[in-house]
Amino acid sequence: MISVKVFLSCVFFVLILSSCAQTEKSTKKDESQSSGGRLRQVPLEALDPEKMVPAGSCRVVVTVIAVDPVASQEQDDPCSKAPCMASVRVDSILGCGSGFHGTLSSGSTIRARFATTLSPTKELFPKLEPSLPGLTRGSQFKALIRASTAAEYAIETYEAH
Repeated sequence: MISVKVFLSCVFFVLILSSCAQTEKSTKKDESQSSGGRLRQVPLEALDPEKMVPAGSCRVVVTVIAVDPVASQEQDDPCSKAPCMASVRVDSILGCGSGFHGTLSSGSTIRARFATTLSPTKELFPKLEPSLPGLTRGSQFKALIRASTAAEYAIETYEAH
């Protein structure tokens, strides 16, 4: 006859083997679902860099309503040579990235600070590529904006719309 210890050892061994076999099957199932199933569900346009919006930013179409005069007195500041501030009307919101801390709505007017000024960049930033054409009252453009303060937004680059 088989001793109780040997019998329990055999049962324990069989349980461990069956447990490992089930874990292997479920792991393979999870891998097949995660590698193929989920990626196929993401629409291709969501992976298009032109349509992605960086965290903390919004892609908008805006029109320049008014350009503020040159305000800075600092010699090294580009804003001492050309206007950097403007009031712009939000014509449409194309998308916002996660963590955007601003309140925008179509038709609203916001104050924006332009990192490269509103003048053509060939004058103040000749090495900037692509160069920007400059903006005047009535110019409509598409840009990525981010909230810099409660009352002001920052625009680093833009493109004609």
